Amino acid sequence: MNPNERSAQRFFSALVDVCPAPLINHVYLCNQSVNNNQFLIHSMVDNGFKGTLVAARASIAKSSRDLNRDLSVVLSDHPSNSEKAEHILLELNQGREAARMTIEAALEAISDSGQVWIFGNQESGIVSIAKRFSSCKTALYKGHLRLISLTKNSKYQEKTGKKRNKKHTPTLDDEGFCQIDYKGLPIISRPGVFSWQEPDPASILLLDAMEKLDIDPGPTVLDWGCGSGLLSAALAQRWPSCHFTLSDDQFSAVRCAKKTMGINRLEQRSLVVAEDGIGPTLEEKKFSTIISNPPFHRGVRTDFQAAELFIKNATAILAKNGSIWLVGNRFLNYEKQLAKVLKHVEVVANNSTFSVIRGWQ
Repeated sequence: MNPNERSAQRFFSALVDVCPAPLINHVYLCNQSVNNNQFLIHSMVDNGFKGTLVAARASIAKSSRDLNRDLSVVLSDHPSNSEKAEHILLELNQGREAARMTIEAALEAISDSGQVWIFGNQESGIVSIAKRFSSCKTALYKGHLRLISLTKNSKYQEKTGKKRNKKHTPTLDDEGFCQIDYKGLPIISRPGVFSWQEPDPASILLLDAMEKLDIDPGPTVLDWGCGSGLLSAALAQRWPSCHFTLSDDQFSAVRCAKKTMGINRLEQRSLVVAEDGIGPTLEEKKFSTIISNPPFHRGVRTDFQAAELFIKNATAILAKNGSIWLVGNRFLNYEKQLAKVLKHVEVVANNSTFSVIRGWQ
């Protein structure tokens, strides 16, 4: 066990001394590692938690069910699954806008006498977000983790004199969704989803490379780690006979991708699924082309494992004569990883930051 894991274990063991596990109706987790998830669930259940675990990722839902088959687990990006509650314990989302949206949703869900309990480390912004909500109290501070509590009347207060975000912040609708544009194509996004404020430059490089080479992707395309659905929506305009399967671990991304395909009238040519890696839906299919801008962050934590495992196993769902297109930071060296599973690999485009790699048998 590494030092951070030992620290997390001590934190979650102490958390139940200040946060009333039997009174917690919902525990919301968005980026927890499997080990941290294990520490938290065991500590909460052993001390009387009988509520619902709300998982913002398919991987968290799966690992939570594996840890405790009796645990009530739902996949949702709302901290109480849109249910009323007395007490909610939630993990802080990455990004100020996503964190604020989640916390305010939790505050709206609790009763007048209830509390929202929030935990996170300094890198996730727990100290900063605590300063922005009135009536905030620090309930526990141990190692690199902190637990704060808010009451029903807590309000968000924007700090004066703060630095302006260089990116344009799109206007959010009542459900927290927004619309961004890619070459006139509407893309639906949401705070907390990858590159939610504007199209990601790596994804644009991949699309430009595919457009330049003009290789027919075939009848079935998998967009793995689809995010808001930019890649599939753009390619669907160019290749009207293709069917697209979009997959993402993050429930918010899946919701956005469905809306993106819907607003572009692509529902009949697409399937959007929330799965961890190659899950039960994907493993039953074969794809003529696989495209991906693979994730390598989970919250503020760097995590290469998901992408590495997907690349290792992707040939199992690749059709005969199919190809895989990946884009990512050059230091990630996807070319070397693809070469372990495919006979032919080439870098088809790059710039000072990103590389686009194509591999085929």
